[in-house]
Amino acid sequence: MAAWTDDQLNRFAAVQELDVAPLRADGETHRAPTPIWFVIVDGQMIARAFTGQKSHWYRAAIRQGRGAATLAGQTFEVAFTPGADASEDAVDAEYRRKYGSSSALPPMLEATAKSAVVTIAAV
Repeated sequence: MAAWTDDQLNRFAAVQELDVAPLRADGETHRAPTPIWFVIVDGQMIARAFTGQKSHWYRAAIRQGRGAATLAGQTFEVAFTPGADASEDAVDAEYRRKYGSSSALPPMLEATAKSAVVTIAAV
């Protein structure tokens, strides 16, 4: 798996949302893009599913493991890996820093969203 460059991570950190499009069951076509929140922690792009493990994008991402992500005006082929190497506390802190003014933040810090964590890597 390729790593994001430092330049990419710095640009992405300023973006509020990214659109993810996991592959469909055929392994070739992408699902419709879904806008999601994400954070950069310890050089990793990490996302939580707002509705937890029942989220359609999350289930497809975990099941297929691959897809596309569009952010900062570019589309990248990506790999989705369940979980994150970063600590839950570090991820919480970055969600608070990045989205602290949003009324949608509290659910992203609760057990439902924390049960559906994915690392998004360049391929």
